Amino acid sequence: AGATPPAAPDLPFVIACPSTPAELEAIFSLAGPCLSRQSEAMHRLLAGSHVHLSEPNRAKLATLASLLLRRLMLLAADGQLSSTRPVTGAVHALAGQVPLEVAAAILTRLAAARAAWRKAKKGVSGVLVPLPPGALAPVALCC
Repeated sequence: AGATPPAAPDLPFVIACPSTPAELEAIFSLAGPCLSRQSEAMHRLLAGSHVHLSEPNRAKLATLASLLLRRLMLLAADGQLSSTRPVTGAVHALAGQVPLEVAAAILTRLAAARAAWRKAKKGVSGVLVPLPPGALAPVALCC
């Protein structure tokens, strides 16, 4: 008889807004590999940190936007595009709450990706060099 895998622990109803990549990773680890659980974790996090609940949440959500974009870029660079749905969904929801902060986070990430790309391609001329997938991920959010 095959052993049944242990059930994933219940997600907490309220999830604190992370302020570091490690804290965000802990939330995704708690949710496990199931994309619907990851999406639910992001939904609960955003509901508990909604900007309308408390204006100081605006700064927390701006940090979260940057953390999520970082995660999106890492997943894309690693070829894990099928794992990006919970992240892109959360970024989309954040854009409804704090649009200027999300736009600023996207621009910051794009500027950093552009600088890294230009540094890596220094000396290459006359050749179109595509951006790597990690750099293209935030561009796709803008479309």
